[in-house]
Amino acid sequence: MFRKPSILRNLLLAYLGFGLAVGVAVPLFAQLFLEWKPGVFGIVIVGSVAAGLAVGVVNYAIMQALLLRRLRQIADVNHAISQNDVSVHCTLESHDLIGELIGSVNQMAENLRAMIRLIADNTEKLTVSANDW
Repeated sequence: MFRKPSILRNLLLAYLGFGLAVGVAVPLFAQLFLEWKPGVFGIVIVGSVAAGLAVGVVNYAIMQALLLRRLRQIADVNHAISQNDVSVHCTLESHDLIGELIGSVNQMAENLRAMIRLIADNTEKLTVSANDW
């Protein structure tokens, strides 16, 4: 599982790592200002680490909801084009890098449609010329 590169896995691990780091750092930082009762510090660390990991999981879920669903739609359009369906068009709108990706995919499909029309027109002209000969 971990041998193959995965951007999504790396993002999840980064979110979890950051949450873990914050979960460990908060009680250590709080120790500068608080005097812990015996046995409380360990409970606070466990609670903070759990909260930090939960924040990492929630951030990953938010990223999935906001970004991955849209990337899935772009991937579906790309897959359709790779299966020779150049009639597809991505209707997502986004004024950022995702929007540039969408625009490039749509332009690629339009260029392929134009090329197919040109080949069909030239084939028809060639057939007419061959029949006239």
